[in-house]
Amino acid sequence: MLAYEPRSAADCSCGVGTLGKDGRDAHRVSVTLSKSQHDELARIARKQGMTVAWLVRRAAERLIEQENGGPMLPLMLDPQHAQR
Repeated sequence: MLAYEPRSAADCSCGVGTLGKDGRDAHRVSVTLSKSQHDELARIARKQGMTVAWLVRRAAERLIEQENGGPMLPLMLDPQHAQR
């Protein structure tokens, strides 16, 4: 489970819908990272007890919030806040 997962688009200041468990509200995106980028993301993910995918989703959400001038929600990288 993600450390932060808004329940609806209204809960997300960026206005982007959440990823539904059935995938209906999701779009799969493929990206190519350098080895060093992937290694660093994997290191951070392991340290925080979460997945690289979660880190990338949260980074995208933060960028959208920043671009839209909305409030920045806490990243919550502290593993004690993460629900697994």
